[in-house]
Amino acid sequence: MPSFVRNYVLHVWKFWLKFYHVIFTTTPGRIVGAVWWFFTVILISSYVSNFTAYLIVQKMSTPISTPEDLAAQTEIEYGVLSHGSTWDFFKRSHSSLYSKMWQFMNSRTHVFVDTYDEGIQRVRNSNGKFALLIESPKNDFVNMRKPCDTMKVGRNIDVKGYGIAMPLGSPLRNRINAAIVQLTDSGDLTRLENKWWIDECGYEAKESFRNAELTLNNIAGIFYILVLGLIVAIAVALFQFCYRTHSDQANSKLPDAVKTVGKYKNNRHDPENGGR
Repeated sequence: MPSFVRNYVLHVWKFWLKFYHVIFTTTPGRIVGAVWWFFTVILISSYVSNFTAYLIVQKMSTPISTPEDLAAQTEIEYGVLSHGSTWDFFKRSHSSLYSKMWQFMNSRTHVFVDTYDEGIQRVRNSNGKFALLIESPKNDFVNMRKPCDTMKVGRNIDVKGYGIAMPLGSPLRNRINAAIVQLTDSGDLTRLENKWWIDECGYEAKESFRNAELTLNNIAGIFYILVLGLIVAIAVALFQFCYRTHSDQANSKLPDAVKTVGKYKNNRHDPENGGR
């Protein structure tokens, strides 16, 4: 080892020993050291756990998250139910984006499926190379059913409601509308949905896990502990300073004879000074 390296290591070691003797041999220094190590361990543990979750989410993520992403590529094919409502939406749309997607699907007629089951099975067999564009209720229902190997990607392309068809001027129209509003306000529709749309795959938990991120609010508690530890250390240091100042002032007021006797008694019990 070169001499300058040895000198550098020696000076660093001496500085550390001096720093340790000055800081960590005092009560406030020990409090600060304990709180700091606790803060460091918790922070590193939080980072490692969140990084692990991030890697898992990255494996679960897909290169497609919007209709624009889907239309901008040709590697992943996409289709709809033949002559269904989604098929009709793309065919009649005047949007440049949806018209482009319709032209892509219409140039590959094999992407149209006759039934939902056929399209869902094609998604499962495509190894991520085929996407089926279907209504969101059907999509959510399938994703919550076993074998739990499908997922919804991106936002809804269009928002439409379902209606109940009845003859023009039917007297049941207002009564049915009022009943639906009452069921919605009372929460009965939500309870029925939870009863029959049982989540067999933990779909909602996976979605919340996917969107979870480690923010400052999640780890604010350890910063509070760090600040509290520093405050306690400062308070202890001030108390010790005031106590020692008061003791020094009290000793300075004692007669010299009393100080000599006190020093003599202390030396008698000090082996290093020849005491017993």
